[in-house]
Amino acid sequence: MHILVSTTTASDLAETAEQSIDYLQKIVDYMISKAHILISALIILIVGWYLTKFACKIVRHSLDKTRLDASVTSFINSLTKFGLRALLAIIVINKLGVDTTSLIALLTSASLAIGLAVQGSLANFAGGVLILIFKPFKVGDYIVACGDEGTVVGIDVFYTKL
Repeated sequence: MHILVSTTTASDLAETAEQSIDYLQKIVDYMISKAHILISALIILIVGWYLTKFACKIVRHSLDKTRLDASVTSFINSLTKFGLRALLAIIVINKLGVDTTSLIALLTSASLAIGLAVQGSLANFAGGVLILIFKPFKVGDYIVACGDEGTVVGIDVFYTKL
């Protein structure tokens, strides 16, 4: 039977305590350096959020002065809001030190895949937006289009009801 006896001396304990203090000091220094980045990213997020709201108000106010249909102005306003907030998110993520090139490539690939998947609907949407902007006809007009004819009952972004 063997008995293990620990022979820890005071100098060993002092050396371990000194190493622990050095390690804790390095952790505190690291956290302080990263806190500066976190605070600046938070400031960018807050200021950017209010700037996006302000820009969306300007866009909405400008679109209200035009003669565009309400659905077109709503779409443009929401598209502006989404785009600016996505840009803000990428800026904040980049400020935090994350490499955003792969994130942007992923978002671009996903956008392309979604765009190809809903290609027909996007064509209808674009046609509807053009009809609402240029107003070649209005509700109540009698039209003939592609062999179909009738009185326009309603014009929406994706389709026109005869």
